[in-house]
Amino acid sequence: MSTVPLFEPPVRPWIQGARPLGADEVALMEWQELLFCRLTGQFGSYISSPKTIASEQLLRLERSIYYGIGRNSPAFGEIVALFEPLEEHGSHAGVTTPFDTGGLAQGHIHLRPPVSNPAEVVSDANVAIDRHQDALNGWIDATYPPGDYRADEDGSRPTESSVPAIVLTPDTDDRGWTWEGRIDARDYDQLPLTVRRVYFKHGSLQMYLDWLEERTPLDSADLLPHEDLIAAIGMEVASPYEAMMEDLGG
Repeated sequence: MSTVPLFEPPVRPWIQGARPLGADEVALMEWQELLFCRLTGQFGSYISSPKTIASEQLLRLERSIYYGIGRNSPAFGEIVALFEPLEEHGSHAGVTTPFDTGGLAQGHIHLRPPVSNPAEVVSDANVAIDRHQDALNGWIDATYPPGDYRADEDGSRPTESSVPAIVLTPDTDDRGWTWEGRIDARDYDQLPLTVRRVYFKHGSLQMYLDWLEERTPLDSADLLPHEDLIAAIGMEVASPYEAMMEDLGG
């Protein structure tokens, strides 16, 4: 990895990771297809999990594609993709929230009494994409403890949320303070975000290229440019999470 950070502070990239399946879990999509959707913006075939669908219904959100902003949990470190932050409004309906909305819907984030309506909390807490970088960095500078917002360790745990309705209790994990970006889940002629790097575990990059050749999700005119893109941004590493942290300067 380069000794120069991939993103110069205070830029906080948008990040997507993938986690390994549990012993009793069945994949809704092949991981290659999932990554393909994320890199091309072809989200029409994207399959949301039942938990995600239930969370969106509870919070009155449109069907969405989700990103962590500026950090990624090592639990989602099987494959990691880094994108330039989305900062311009458009048909993608991009928006950010200072916490993981799914974590709130599923009860992993606690509301401060007498607040009781999670949908209203999300609506009130949303931060426009053209302001989210300044808002996130302002919160980190003003209230974050000694430590690193990007890191997943006890010394980097904040004591207060930037959202008054949320209380960070001892059992609140990083979903309580990881900022979230969202765009509409639909097919795009061009992905609204610019991908900068994809970290593959050793052997996975070739598996992705083999899948492209076998499944041919693109016509011949588009396949070669996509393969060229993967050659330019793809990197095989022992640990995608650790490689991401190194490139972010963490």
